[in-house]
Amino acid sequence: MKNIAIVYHENLKKYDFGSGHPFRSERFSRYMKLLEKKEILKDPDITLVKQDPAEDEDILLVHEQEYVEKVKNLAEKKFRLTQDTPLSLDIVEGARYIIGAGLKAVELVSEGYNLVDSVGGGLHHAGPDYGGGFCVFNDVAVCAEAFLRTLGNERVLIL
Repeated sequence: MKNIAIVYHENLKKYDFGSGHPFRSERFSRYMKLLEKKEILKDPDITLVKQDPAEDEDILLVHEQEYVEKVKNLAEKKFRLTQDTPLSLDIVEGARYIIGAGLKAVELVSEGYNLVDSVGGGLHHAGPDYGGGFCVFNDVAVCAEAFLRTLGNERVLIL
């Protein structure tokens, strides 16, 4: 068995709702700087892994096609998805990297890693055809569905 992986990509920082908004991407940078400061990333049992962004087919595991298209169209115009959830092409790209981190975590767990930290994940307020609560897409649901399909399990526990 392998030990610990931390999944992180600089493009996570594109998931940033701007100054004055409580959801700022600097939390990702601060977390990684803390790991560096504490020399956690120097531990030979810890592997830092970069992910690819999620593709539409990944997002469509739990979100409706019409909703994904709506998000793309609103993002191009920099409209808000909801009152608390602004959109831009960068935010959507950041969301794809957040989902990609979770999908990479699923892959790494299936390869035998004991523990995987998907930096930025936990955007659980979006549903199949809506977003909100700072969540454009639901990476938790996408990753749970991918986990069930990848490993052939019937259940997944989300804490």
